[in-house]
Amino acid sequence: MRAIKFFIRAGIAFLWVVIFMSLLYSSQLYEFFRSQKSITIAAWGDVFDPVLLAEFQKKTGIKINLSYYSSNEELLVKLKKTGGKGFDLIVPSDYAVQLLQDQQLLKKINRSKLNFFPDLNPILLGHDFDPHNEYSIPWLWEIFGVGVDAKMFADTQKRDPWKLIFSNPLNTYSITMVNDPLEMIMLASLYLFDNAHKLDSQQLVAVQELLRKQKTYVKAYVDFRADYFLATRNCAAVVSSSSYILRAQRKFPHIAFLVPEKTFVTIENCALSVATKEEEKVYELLNFLYQPKNVLSHCEQFALFPGTLSALRLLADNSQQKKLASMSMQRFSQLLFFKKQIDQIDLIKIWALVKS
Repeated sequence: MRAIKFFIRAGIAFLWVVIFMSLLYSSQLYEFFRSQKSITIAAWGDVFDPVLLAEFQKKTGIKINLSYYSSNEELLVKLKKTGGKGFDLIVPSDYAVQLLQDQQLLKKINRSKLNFFPDLNPILLGHDFDPHNEYSIPWLWEIFGVGVDAKMFADTQKRDPWKLIFSNPLNTYSITMVNDPLEMIMLASLYLFDNAHKLDSQQLVAVQELLRKQKTYVKAYVDFRADYFLATRNCAAVVSSSSYILRAQRKFPHIAFLVPEKTFVTIENCALSVATKEEEKVYELLNFLYQPKNVLSHCEQFALFPGTLSALRLLADNSQQKKLASMSMQRFSQLLFFKKQIDQIDLIKIWALVKS
Protein backbone atom coordinates (compact mmCIF):
# COMPACT_ATOMS: atom_id res chain seq x y z
CA MET A 1 0.00 0.00 0.00
CA ARG A 2 2.83 2.36 0.91
CA ALA A 3 4.52 1.59 -2.40
CA ILE A 4 1.37 2.50 -4.30
CA LYS A 5 1.07 5.81 -2.41
CA PHE A 6 4.74 6.51 -3.08
CA PHE A 7 4.31 6.02 -6.83
CA ILE A 8 1.15 8.15 -6.89
CA ARG A 9 2.90 10.99 -5.08
CA ALA A 10 5.97 10.67 -7.31
CA GLY A 11 3.74 10.73 -10.36
CA ILE A 12 1.94 13.85 -9.18
CA ALA A 13 5.25 15.55 -8.40
CA PHE A 14 6.60 14.61 -11.82
CA LEU A 15 3.45 15.98 -13.48
CA TRP A 16 3.86 19.31 -11.67
CA VAL A 17 7.50 19.47 -12.76
CA VAL A 18 6.45 18.86 -16.38
CA ILE A 19 3.77 21.58 -16.15
CA PHE A 20 6.22 24.04 -14.57
CA MET A 21 8.92 23.36 -17.17
CA SER A 22 6.37 23.62 -19.98
CA LEU A 23 5.28 27.05 -18.74
CA LEU A 24 8.87 28.16 -18.24
CA TYR A 25 9.99 27.13 -21.70
CA SER A 26 6.69 27.43 -23.57
CA SER A 27 8.01 29.86 -26.18
CA GLN A 28 11.03 27.65 -26.89
CA LEU A 29 8.84 24.58 -27.12
CA TYR A 30 6.44 26.34 -29.45
CA GLU A 31 9.31 27.42 -31.67
CA PHE A 32 10.68 23.86 -31.65
CA PHE A 33 7.42 22.26 -32.74
CA ARG A 34 6.70 25.10 -35.19
CA SER A 35 10.06 24.62 -36.85
CA GLN A 36 9.56 20.86 -37.07
CA LYS A 37 6.31 21.10 -38.99
CA SER A 38 5.84 24.52 -40.54
CA ILE A 39 7.06 27.51 -42.53
CA THR A 40 5.95 31.05 -41.79
CA ILE A 41 5.59 33.40 -44.75
CA ALA A 42 5.26 37.18 -44.64
CA ALA A 43 3.60 38.33 -47.85
CA TRP A 44 1.12 40.61 -49.58
CA GLY A 45 -2.42 39.30 -49.65
CA ASP A 46 -2.49 38.54 -53.37
CA VAL A 47 0.76 36.84 -54.33
CA PHE A 48 0.19 33.26 -53.14
CA ASP A 49 -2.75 31.04 -54.04
CA PRO A 50 -4.07 29.42 -50.82
CA VAL A 51 -5.23 26.38 -52.82
CA LEU A 52 -1.69 25.67 -54.02
CA LEU A 53 -0.25 26.22 -50.55
CA ALA A 54 -2.80 23.72 -49.21
CA GLU A 55 -1.74 21.27 -51.94
CA PHE A 56 1.90 21.64 -50.89
CA GLN A 57 0.95 21.12 -47.24
CA LYS A 58 -1.00 17.96 -48.06
CA LYS A 59 1.83 16.62 -50.21
CA THR A 60 4.69 17.29 -47.77
CA GLY A 61 3.08 17.58 -44.34
CA ILE A 62 4.69 21.01 -43.94
CA LYS A 63 2.20 23.52 -42.61
CA ILE A 64 2.23 27.01 -44.12
CA ASN A 65 1.56 29.94 -41.77
CA LEU A 66 0.76 33.19 -43.58
CA SER A 67 1.37 36.61 -42.08
CA TYR A 68 0.09 39.47 -44.23
CA TYR A 69 1.32 43.06 -44.47
CA SER A 70 0.02 46.06 -46.40
CA SER A 71 3.28 47.88 -47.22
CA ASN A 72 7.00 47.27 -47.52
CA GLU A 73 7.50 49.67 -44.64
CA GLU A 74 5.30 47.48 -42.43
CA LEU A 75 7.35 44.43 -43.42
CA LEU A 76 10.58 46.27 -42.57
CA VAL A 77 9.26 47.27 -39.14
CA LYS A 78 8.15 43.69 -38.42
CA LEU A 79 11.52 42.21 -39.29
CA LYS A 80 13.52 44.90 -37.51
CA LYS A 81 11.49 44.42 -34.35
CA THR A 82 12.09 40.66 -34.24
CA GLY A 83 15.45 40.47 -35.99
CA GLY A 84 13.65 38.29 -38.54
CA LYS A 85 12.71 35.66 -35.95
CA GLY A 86 9.38 33.99 -36.53
CA PHE A 87 9.62 34.36 -40.33
CA ASP A 88 11.11 32.01 -42.89
CA LEU A 89 10.08 33.26 -46.33
CA ILE A 90 9.25 36.90 -47.10
CA VAL A 91 8.09 38.69 -50.26
CA PRO A 92 9.54 42.23 -50.45
CA SER A 93 9.19 44.54 -53.43
CA ASP A 94 12.32 45.57 -55.30
CA TYR A 95 13.54 48.60 -53.33
CA ALA A 96 12.63 46.92 -50.04
CA VAL A 97 15.12 44.12 -50.79
CA GLN A 98 17.97 46.60 -50.50
CA LEU A 99 16.52 48.21 -47.36
CA LEU A 100 16.20 44.80 -45.69
CA GLN A 101 19.70 43.80 -46.71
CA ASP A 102 21.10 47.09 -45.41
CA GLN A 103 19.62 46.08 -42.05
CA GLN A 104 21.15 42.58 -42.42
CA LEU A 105 17.71 40.98 -42.27
CA LEU A 106 18.09 38.68 -45.28
CA LYS A 107 19.96 35.40 -45.70
CA LYS A 108 21.94 34.56 -48.82
CA ILE A 109 20.20 32.22 -51.23
CA ASN A 110 21.78 28.86 -52.08
CA ARG A 111 21.09 28.58 -55.81
CA SER A 112 22.17 24.95 -55.89
CA LYS A 113 18.95 24.17 -54.00
CA LEU A 114 16.76 25.77 -56.68
CA ASN A 115 15.96 23.78 -59.82
CA PHE A 116 14.15 26.63 -61.58
CA PHE A 117 16.79 29.37 -61.59
CA PRO A 118 17.62 29.03 -65.35
CA ASP A 119 13.92 29.59 -66.10
CA LEU A 120 13.79 33.04 -64.46
CA ASN A 121 13.12 35.92 -66.84
CA PRO A 122 16.55 37.58 -67.34
CA ILE A 123 15.07 41.08 -67.56
CA LEU A 124 14.05 40.75 -63.91
CA LEU A 125 17.55 39.88 -62.72
CA GLY A 126 20.61 41.96 -61.90
CA HIS A 127 18.99 45.22 -60.83
CA ASP A 128 20.49 47.78 -58.45
CA PHE A 129 18.55 46.60 -55.41
CA ASP A 130 20.27 43.17 -55.64
CA PRO A 131 22.82 43.20 -58.51
CA HIS A 132 23.74 39.51 -58.29
CA ASN A 133 20.42 38.24 -56.93
CA GLU A 134 22.17 36.88 -53.88
CA TYR A 135 19.23 37.67 -51.61
CA SER A 136 16.14 37.79 -53.83
CA ILE A 137 14.39 35.79 -56.55
CA PRO A 138 11.81 37.48 -58.80
CA TRP A 139 8.39 35.92 -58.30
CA LEU A 140 5.78 38.14 -60.00
CA TRP A 141 5.80 41.66 -61.41
CA GLU A 142 3.56 44.45 -62.74
CA ILE A 143 3.60 48.02 -63.97
CA PHE A 144 1.88 51.22 -62.87
CA GLY A 145 -0.55 53.10 -65.06
CA VAL A 146 -3.91 54.84 -65.07
CA GLY A 147 -7.22 53.02 -65.06
CA VAL A 148 -10.01 55.05 -66.64
CA ASP A 149 -13.74 54.95 -67.26
CA ALA A 150 -13.56 54.74 -71.05
CA LYS A 151 -17.14 55.98 -71.42
CA MET A 152 -16.20 59.29 -69.81
CA PHE A 153 -13.31 59.94 -72.21
CA ALA A 154 -14.18 59.40 -75.85
CA ASP A 155 -10.55 59.76 -76.95
CA THR A 156 -9.05 57.62 -74.20
CA GLN A 157 -6.10 56.23 -76.13
CA LYS A 158 -4.97 59.69 -77.24
CA ARG A 159 -4.79 61.15 -73.76
CA ASP A 160 -1.67 61.55 -71.66
CA PRO A 161 -2.35 59.28 -68.66
CA TRP A 162 -0.32 61.30 -66.16
CA LYS A 163 -1.99 64.52 -67.31
CA LEU A 164 -5.37 62.99 -66.46
CA ILE A 165 -4.07 62.48 -62.92
CA PHE A 166 -2.16 65.72 -62.37
CA SER A 167 -3.97 68.31 -64.50
CA ASN A 168 -7.68 68.73 -63.87
CA PRO A 169 -7.98 72.48 -63.19
CA LEU A 170 -11.78 72.61 -63.45
CA ASN A 171 -12.28 69.57 -61.24
CA THR A 172 -14.51 68.01 -63.88
CA TYR A 173 -13.93 64.49 -62.58
CA SER A 174 -12.69 62.66 -59.49
CA ILE A 175 -9.66 60.39 -59.18
CA THR A 176 -7.91 58.16 -56.66
CA MET A 177 -4.22 58.60 -55.89
CA VAL A 178 -1.73 56.20 -54.34
CA ASN A 179 -1.52 56.24 -50.56
CA ASP A 180 2.23 55.63 -50.33
CA PRO A 181 4.12 58.93 -49.84
CA LEU A 182 7.23 57.76 -51.68
CA GLU A 183 5.24 56.58 -54.69
CA MET A 184 3.14 59.73 -54.66
CA ILE A 185 6.17 62.03 -54.71
CA MET A 186 8.02 60.03 -57.37
CA LEU A 187 4.95 59.99 -59.64
CA ALA A 188 4.60 63.76 -59.28
CA SER A 189 8.32 64.20 -59.96
CA LEU A 190 8.05 62.10 -63.10
CA TYR A 191 5.18 64.26 -64.35
CA LEU A 192 6.83 67.60 -63.54
CA PHE A 193 10.45 66.93 -64.42
CA ASP A 194 10.29 63.83 -66.62
CA ASN A 195 12.43 61.96 -64.11
CA ALA A 196 12.22 60.45 -60.66
CA HIS A 197 15.73 61.17 -59.42
CA LYS A 198 16.69 62.79 -56.14
CA LEU A 199 14.95 66.16 -55.91
CA ASP A 200 16.51 69.45 -54.86
CA SER A 201 14.71 71.85 -52.50
CA GLN A 202 13.00 73.83 -55.28
CA GLN A 203 11.75 70.69 -56.96
CA LEU A 204 10.38 69.39 -53.68
CA VAL A 205 8.41 72.63 -53.29
CA ALA A 206 7.02 72.22 -56.82
CA VAL A 207 6.01 68.62 -56.10
CA GLN A 208 4.32 69.67 -52.88
CA GLU A 209 2.36 72.41 -54.67
CA LEU A 210 1.26 70.01 -57.42
CA LEU A 211 0.01 67.47 -54.89
CA ARG A 212 -1.75 70.19 -52.91
CA LYS A 213 -3.68 71.32 -56.00
CA GLN A 214 -4.41 67.75 -56.98
CA LYS A 215 -6.00 67.08 -53.61
CA THR A 216 -9.09 69.13 -54.57
CA TYR A 217 -10.24 66.41 -56.98
CA VAL A 218 -8.87 63.32 -55.20
CA LYS A 219 -11.74 61.23 -53.87
CA ALA A 220 -9.48 58.82 -51.99
CA TYR A 221 -5.86 57.89 -51.44
CA VAL A 222 -5.64 54.12 -51.80
CA ASP A 223 -2.96 51.48 -52.33
CA PHE A 224 -5.38 48.64 -52.91
CA ARG A 225 -8.64 48.25 -54.82
CA ALA A 226 -8.54 51.51 -56.73
CA ASP A 227 -10.43 49.49 -59.34
CA TYR A 228 -13.47 49.54 -57.02
CA PHE A 229 -13.84 53.28 -57.65
CA LEU A 230 -13.85 52.66 -61.40
CA ALA A 231 -16.18 49.69 -61.22
CA THR A 232 -18.73 51.69 -59.20
CA ARG A 233 -18.13 54.77 -61.40
CA ASN A 234 -17.24 56.91 -58.39
CA CYS A 235 -14.06 58.03 -60.15
CA ALA A 236 -13.15 58.60 -63.77
CA ALA A 237 -9.44 57.84 -63.38
CA VAL A 238 -7.29 56.03 -60.84
CA VAL A 239 -3.58 55.45 -60.36
CA SER A 240 -3.11 51.71 -60.02
CA SER A 241 -0.87 48.77 -60.69
CA SER A 242 -1.76 46.71 -63.75
CA SER A 243 -3.02 43.65 -61.85
CA TYR A 244 -5.98 45.42 -60.23
CA ILE A 245 -7.15 46.97 -63.49
CA LEU A 246 -6.71 43.76 -65.49
CA ARG A 247 -8.81 41.90 -62.92
CA ALA A 248 -11.49 44.59 -62.99
CA GLN A 249 -11.68 44.47 -66.79
CA ARG A 250 -12.81 40.84 -66.58
CA LYS A 251 -16.14 42.01 -65.13
CA PHE A 252 -16.43 45.65 -66.17
CA PRO A 253 -15.90 46.34 -69.89
CA HIS A 254 -16.11 50.13 -69.42
CA ILE A 255 -12.69 50.09 -67.71
CA ALA A 256 -9.52 50.74 -69.72
CA PHE A 257 -5.87 50.74 -68.68
CA LEU A 258 -3.57 53.45 -70.02
CA VAL A 259 0.20 52.90 -69.91
CA PRO A 260 2.23 56.14 -69.91
CA GLU A 261 5.38 56.50 -72.01
CA LYS A 262 7.33 56.57 -68.76
CA THR A 263 6.12 54.65 -65.78
CA PHE A 264 7.15 52.42 -62.90
CA VAL A 265 7.63 48.68 -62.60
CA THR A 266 7.52 46.74 -59.36
CA ILE A 267 8.94 43.25 -58.85
CA GLU A 268 7.77 41.11 -55.95
CA ASN A 269 10.62 38.88 -54.80
CA CYS A 270 11.02 35.78 -52.67
CA ALA A 271 13.68 36.12 -49.97
CA LEU A 272 14.80 34.25 -46.86
CA SER A 273 14.64 35.82 -43.43
CA VAL A 274 18.08 35.97 -41.83
CA ALA A 275 16.70 34.13 -38.79
CA THR A 276 15.13 31.18 -40.60
CA LYS A 277 16.23 27.71 -39.57
CA GLU A 278 13.97 26.10 -42.14
CA GLU A 279 15.96 26.69 -45.32
CA GLU A 280 15.47 23.16 -46.65
CA LYS A 281 11.71 23.38 -46.22
CA VAL A 282 11.66 26.85 -47.83
CA TYR A 283 13.64 25.60 -50.83
CA GLU A 284 11.23 22.68 -51.13
CA LEU A 285 8.32 25.11 -51.16
CA LEU A 286 9.99 27.39 -53.71
CA ASN A 287 10.73 24.51 -56.08
CA PHE A 288 7.05 23.59 -55.84
CA LEU A 289 5.75 27.13 -56.36
CA TYR A 290 8.03 27.84 -59.33
CA GLN A 291 6.78 24.87 -61.33
CA PRO A 292 5.40 26.34 -64.61
CA LYS A 293 1.79 25.31 -63.97
CA ASN A 294 1.88 26.76 -60.46
CA VAL A 295 3.37 30.10 -61.54
CA LEU A 296 0.74 30.23 -64.27
CA SER A 297 -2.03 29.56 -61.74
CA HIS A 298 -0.92 32.52 -59.62
CA CYS A 299 -0.67 34.80 -62.66
CA GLU A 300 -4.07 33.90 -64.01
CA GLN A 301 -5.74 34.30 -60.63
CA PHE A 302 -4.11 37.60 -59.64
CA ALA A 303 -3.43 39.05 -63.14
CA LEU A 304 0.26 39.54 -62.35
CA PHE A 305 3.12 38.92 -64.80
CA PRO A 306 5.17 35.73 -64.25
CA GLY A 307 8.77 35.74 -63.10
CA THR A 308 9.59 32.71 -65.26
CA LEU A 309 9.76 32.36 -69.05
CA SER A 310 7.94 29.02 -69.14
CA ALA A 311 4.88 30.45 -67.37
CA LEU A 312 4.89 33.46 -69.70
CA ARG A 313 4.72 31.12 -72.69
CA LEU A 314 1.77 29.33 -71.12
CA LEU A 315 -0.34 32.51 -70.85
CA ALA A 316 -3.03 32.68 -73.53
CA ASP A 317 -1.62 34.55 -76.54
CA ASN A 318 -4.77 36.63 -77.02
CA SER A 319 -5.07 37.65 -73.36
CA GLN A 320 -4.71 41.28 -72.39
CA GLN A 321 -2.39 40.11 -69.64
CA LYS A 322 0.11 38.53 -72.03
CA LYS A 323 -0.07 41.44 -74.46
CA LEU A 324 0.68 43.91 -71.66
CA ALA A 325 3.47 41.72 -70.24
CA SER A 326 5.09 41.37 -73.68
CA MET A 327 4.83 45.10 -74.35
CA SER A 328 6.34 45.88 -70.95
CA MET A 329 9.23 43.51 -71.60
CA GLN A 330 10.00 45.21 -74.91
CA ARG A 331 10.31 48.59 -73.20
CA PHE A 332 11.63 47.34 -69.87
CA SER A 333 14.77 49.48 -70.09
CA GLN A 334 12.53 52.58 -70.03
CA LEU A 335 10.65 51.54 -66.92
CA LEU A 336 11.59 53.01 -63.54
CA PHE A 337 11.83 51.55 -60.05
CA PHE A 338 10.57 53.23 -56.91
CA LYS A 339 13.62 54.09 -54.80
CA LYS A 340 14.17 55.61 -51.39
CA GLN A 341 15.79 58.77 -52.77
CA ILE A 342 14.04 61.31 -50.54
CA ASP A 343 15.06 62.21 -47.01
CA GLN A 344 12.63 60.83 -44.46
CA ILE A 345 12.05 64.31 -43.00
CA ASP A 346 11.07 65.72 -46.42
CA LEU A 347 8.89 62.69 -47.06
CA ILE A 348 6.98 63.12 -43.80
CA LYS A 349 6.69 66.89 -44.27
CA ILE A 350 5.17 66.69 -47.75
CA TRP A 351 2.94 63.79 -46.73
CA ALA A 352 1.59 65.73 -43.75
CA LEU A 353 0.92 68.89 -45.80
CA VAL A 354 -0.86 66.97 -48.54
CA LYS A 355 -3.02 64.89 -46.20
CA SER A 356 -3.83 67.65 -43.69
